[in-house]
Amino acid sequence: MSTKNFEIGMNYLQAKYPLAFNPTSIKPLAVGIHEQIRCDFFSQTTEGVEWKHVRKALSSHFKSKAYRESLKLNAPRFNLKGEQVGEVTQDHLDIGEKKKAERLAQKKPKKKSKVEVVKSIAKQTEETKPRKPKPKAAPKKAEAPAPTVTVKKKRKFVIPQPKAN
Repeated sequence: MSTKNFEIGMNYLQAKYPLAFNPTSIKPLAVGIHEQIRCDFFSQTTEGVEWKHVRKALSSHFKSKAYRESLKLNAPRFNLKGEQVGEVTQDHLDIGEKKKAERLAQKKPKKKSKVEVVKSIAKQTEETKPRKPKPKAAPKKAEAPAPTVTVKKKRKFVIPQPKAN
């Protein structure tokens, strides 16, 4: 889902529930508040806003660092009208940590760039195959041309020379 669709959902929530979704004052919301928002959403017509936009905005809001930081033990929870309706309990904090751990476990590893892939392959081959230094070739000596014999003026034969060890 694109950022534009997320913004549509968040703009809807901030316009409809300004006390609950104030971007400058993020506070813990009542347990099950998404169900109230869903009932309100489907009970009226909303031009240009789909439920998937609102659902994405809610999900992102509840997963945000600012919202998670607002969840302190015994901190007050608020409803859509901005009224206090309960407190954050240790069970709520434990459930939040469990969900966060599950999300991190399901998160796909970051895709490597082509350069990183090539580097990792090169590193693996270096580790598995020890490099042997290449022997240096001895400089070639200038050889005298091999003696030739001419037979019948048109054919030349090269006389082989014995190889030196």
